[in-house]
Amino acid sequence: MRKLSSFTQDFSISLKTTGSTAANAIDFKADGKGPVALTSDAIGQLLGGNFGSLPVAQLVAQNTLSASLSTGSVNTAGTLEIRIVNGVLYYQGDKVTNGEWRSIDLKTMGQRRTIRSLGSGMNILQLAQAALALRRLEATSGLIKAARIADLTIDNQPIAQIVYTVNLPLLFKSPDIEPLLRVVLQSGGNKVSNDQLKQISANLASTFQNATFSITRLIGTTDKLSHGIGVDLSGKFAAKGVLALAGGGAPNTTETAPLDLTAHFLVTLSSVGSPVSVSAPANAKPFDLGPLEPTAVATAGS
Repeated sequence: MRKLSSFTQDFSISLKTTGSTAANAIDFKADGKGPVALTSDAIGQLLGGNFGSLPVAQLVAQNTLSASLSTGSVNTAGTLEIRIVNGVLYYQGDKVTNGEWRSIDLKTMGQRRTIRSLGSGMNILQLAQAALALRRLEATSGLIKAARIADLTIDNQPIAQIVYTVNLPLLFKSPDIEPLLRVVLQSGGNKVSNDQLKQISANLASTFQNATFSITRLIGTTDKLSHGIGVDLSGKFAAKGVLALAGGGAPNTTETAPLDLTAHFLVTLSSVGSPVSVSAPANAKPFDLGPLEPTAVATAGS
């Protein structure tokens, strides 16, 4: 992880649904590219969402993104550039900000998130139970199948692609999924009973019964470093569930036939170890995060 102190990231995201009516067709695409520089300590803190404790000098990044969305008769597209310098996120888009630069203090935002999370209801015992359940799930026969497919080439180096295909119905039918679901749900402040967890896992197993899900790891054959990750989901789903996931008008849809859904995410890392230089834009307008909620302050002081 320490060797991944600087790199250029390329990412692409796509989501497409097709059904019996054009109104339920969704086609979303986004891609971006830019340099990143950070320390190994910063990597761990970012993965944990600890912006509040992240030293401001440990992260520098820039990314230029483009996206398009087609749904029914609506078609839209736009661009966005983001920069992170000295603990401040700068962003400007042709539609999001009308081409003007805005800024958000990440450390302040992280401190607010830390205060809000104090009342989430999770405890050490539940986290330990989730970790144990994850170990048992990994050992479940037939749950995960791994295969190496054709290598990629990044920076003149062969990159191994290891694809892990996960049997989602088997995953959600396993009793070991419930401790994991509890941690995920309670991290957002939702308290759930054992009966609710059983119902949720049963619903998930039914929803994903015809789905294919895989995670792809990209590993350098020479430097042995991670050079990216991919996530793919495809299958037939009930229209309401798919459109709710994609942000469509799911509750009122008249679609009765299953929708075909294909979702893809891929990020690759290149130019590992190359110097990174990003400058803060001039005259960026700070985004007002507003005052802390009284309930959050009270929780933090209790």
